[in-house]
Amino acid sequence: KDKLLKIMEFIPFVSVGEFLFENTIEEIKRLVKENFITGVKEELDKNYLSLYIPARGIFIVFSEMGDYIRTIEVENDVFFQEVNLFRMSFENIKCFIEENDKDYKMIDDCTLESEKYGFLITKKIDNSNVLTFYSKKYLQEDDISPNDIIKYYLG
Repeated sequence: KDKLLKIMEFIPFVSVGEFLFENTIEEIKRLVKENFITGVKEELDKNYLSLYIPARGIFIVFSEMGDYIRTIEVENDVFFQEVNLFRMSFENIKCFIEENDKDYKMIDDCTLESEKYGFLITKKIDNSNVLTFYSKKYLQEDDISPNDIIKYYLG
């Protein structure tokens, strides 16, 4: 029969489930028992190694060298302080974050970010959420200014 799925717990800047932000891509490949697809995520002029686990709805983006995790995107149950960030309504998550992080940001009507906890939550049309968790190192990367983006695209 189905073995019980491990509950994925988010610990800010440390881990999402069994995935530690300090893990390398090679460590994750050894850890994952399901089929996965490796690839590259392009962001502006950088290529980041990535690994996607379709069975679990998990997309992991590593540093360029693959020596740590930058972001983990999850479309599945993830618990943070006993709150299911995937299934709880976006409005309720927003209330939960407002109580715990006074500096959170609304990026648009359906995306909120908490740098305090290291995540971005985007509401989907079906009322579930896309969860993006990020590492301290990701936060410390040089911010890309709008001018950098324009220069990049106009070349």
